Amino acid sequence: MREKRWKIALTLLLALSLLLPAAAAPARADYDFRNQTLGQVIDQFIQENKIDASRFGMGWYDIESGETFFYNGDKFFVAASMYKLPICMVYQDWLNLGLMTTETTVSGWKLGYAMESAIVYSSNEAAHALRNGISPDLHQYRDIIARYSDLDLATLPDSYYNENYASPRFMLNTLRHLYEDRDAYAPLIDMMKRASPTMCFKTAKGGYEIAHKYGAFDHCANDCGIIYADRPFLLTAFMGSYAINVLGKLVDLMADYGAYLDVRDAEAAAAAEEARLHPTALRTAQTLTVDGVTVRAGFYNIGGSSYFKLRDVAAILSGTDARFSVDYDETSRTILTVTGAPYAGEGPSPAGAAGETAAASLSSQGMTVDGAAVALTAYNIDGSNYFALRELGGVLGFTVGYDEASRTIRITTG
Repeated sequence: MREKRWKIALTLLLALSLLLPAAAAPARADYDFRNQTLGQVIDQFIQENKIDASRFGMGWYDIESGETFFYNGDKFFVAASMYKLPICMVYQDWLNLGLMTTETTVSGWKLGYAMESAIVYSSNEAAHALRNGISPDLHQYRDIIARYSDLDLATLPDSYYNENYASPRFMLNTLRHLYEDRDAYAPLIDMMKRASPTMCFKTAKGGYEIAHKYGAFDHCANDCGIIYADRPFLLTAFMGSYAINVLGKLVDLMADYGAYLDVRDAEAAAAAEEARLHPTALRTAQTLTVDGVTVRAGFYNIGGSSYFKLRDVAAILSGTDARFSVDYDETSRTILTVTGAPYAGEGPSPAGAAGETAAASLSSQGMTVDGAAVALTAYNIDGSNYFALRELGGVLGFTVGYDEASRTIRITTG
């Protein structure tokens, strides 16, 4: 009856709007995702849509990154028909275990028909039959469906056991359980995709596929679902008012936020790649020892690792068991090293002043050790190739350690 009255009122409102002069649309504030926290964005959304913040709750999960956000996340609200989702998850588990079939009779209903009725058409009669089939004891039934929330039963408030209360965290964790085992719950998710095509989340304007279970009551409109936007996410919301269209706006907002996250992640990846290809090299005040003897040589720190000229390393190890020779083949443009062979080049380059910086570029310089090609990280600085010291030790037969207290790089050749 309430739905019929709502449709009549909507028809009258539409007819009236056609008789009135068009009014300018109210200005909508832009959301500054780059310079606002998600909490600030949601605060703006609440204010913009005249939502009673004390009666509003939401939970959001970004599938790609695992990032979550909650507003009043642990506050328990009337769940309305969202409780039908975990009920049907229980039965889908039992179906998957072979304990039942869709033809099994549960409280007078064929199971497959009851699940379809509860999820797609939000039948209260079907849901009550399924609930009683889980357990006629209210407390036991609520404990059973709570396992999908991953919440400690001891932490659940008394209101949870008052038949039909849930929190945003409870429902979002239930959605995560559903999505992370989506192959097992595929029949249920398919029902959710077909459910209520014009209600709550599905009033969104973005055209995304949505698998949801809404809940509407006299004083609330809630929803929970999987939003298959370009960047998919899970969302649950408790409105505290019968503002069905605002739930669609929230879906669009979070889809827009997901698009921003794609841009943010792409920018971060590009910056990280630029830093990897063209980092800043830094001279440090670290001490270098070879078999306990302090030596001086020019080296840089890049990304927390020490980089040396190959010929400098050959020079400082020339009198040790880890000595090696260095040559260069012009034809193949490859550095040739031979372990155990004497090094006949010049001594190590000057150490340089601590704090000095230089621009570095990732180098593709080829190198062989005793005739075998090796792949090492190297950077070109002022025309010379600098190699990661630990990597050199791994292929040339010496070990590298670091003493944090004395800030000493220790090369051991024995």
